[in-house]
Amino acid sequence: MNEGGPLAGVRVLDCSTMIAAPTAAATLADYGAEVIKLERPGIGDTVRRFGAQRDGQGLYWKALSRNKKSVALDFHTGRAQELLLRWLPSFDVFIENFRPGTLERWNLGPDRLLQAAPHLVILRLTAFGQDGPYRDRAGFGTLAEAMTGLASVSGYDDRPPLLPAFPLSDVMAGQAAAGAISAAYSRRLRTGRGEVIDFAIYEAAMKLVELQLTEYKANGTLHQRLGNRLEDTAPRGAYRCNDGSWVALSGSTQAVAERVLRTIGG
Repeated sequence: MNEGGPLAGVRVLDCSTMIAAPTAAATLADYGAEVIKLERPGIGDTVRRFGAQRDGQGLYWKALSRNKKSVALDFHTGRAQELLLRWLPSFDVFIENFRPGTLERWNLGPDRLLQAAPHLVILRLTAFGQDGPYRDRAGFGTLAEAMTGLASVSGYDDRPPLLPAFPLSDVMAGQAAAGAISAAYSRRLRTGRGEVIDFAIYEAAMKLVELQLTEYKANGTLHQRLGNRLEDTAPRGAYRCNDGSWVALSGSTQAVAERVLRTIGG
């Protein structure tokens, strides 16, 4: 644990599962925060059994739970709910990713959490946010990548839309949410008051395609799938060399593109 990091002394209660919200908690731990991972007794986090295993432990679990401590608590019982409320004053950050309304059904909504700990920074990370027409829908980063148009501009135009082979939007959301928590905590140091952060995974995915969205809004432009190419950058892509190896090039500025072309031409 990075005890000398910039967030040393900050205590985080991580009640989330799967990837996006646990990534936010792990990022805070990377910066020195003390993170307590709360799991259901006898079941634990789904990622414990997700994907590749070694010696009976999920490898992704080891990555997402780095620098965290673990404790078991079942929110479904009244005694556990009361225990949680007694814990909260000793924490600075509370992270959850239950479906909207779940904490409220357990009588653990943000109002009650802040009543127990007015200084608390609360992250609520879901697929589509706490309000709006899709609030009650479950979802992972894959849906965000499809619904924001990220998949529609990925891949090749003569083939189906391409989804990334890794949890791109989940990790993006976790990283961005960690930044939001840090900003809220910074303000709490000035005001003494906590707050609630409502963060949706699709918001992180939209950041990746903000150029395409802006162009469509302004000019009605519909981008094609160009594989490794990028319309405003050349040369740009993965190119196979004579010896069979591959090289990635990106001439994203005029000066860089000229140097690359001179090198190739020489």
